[in-house]
Amino acid sequence: MVPTRNPSHGINPPTLSRWRLKHTFNQIYGLTNTPRISFDQLKGTGNALSGTAFRYVFMAAHMAVQNHAEELGEFFQRRVNFLTSAIGTLNTSLEAA
Repeated sequence: MVPTRNPSHGINPPTLSRWRLKHTFNQIYGLTNTPRISFDQLKGTGNALSGTAFRYVFMAAHMAVQNHAEELGEFFQRRVNFLTSAIGTLNTSLEAA
């Protein structure tokens, strides 16, 4: 929600700046699946995070990693296969390995 305009003074610059900063941080955290672990964000979870609550805080980040794990796994396997082939070609004594 954008701050409302005061008819006599226009938009209050400090309020607008705070809103833009908060909005930018919300976008950054939302688009990167970064968990918010500040005291303000975690104050509703009790005095200390339990193991289950801690898993829920980091769930979005873990799900993003799981989504990209297949792509990265294939990439690394191709990279290892290429490097093994290149080493075998450059050093023929290692080719049998």
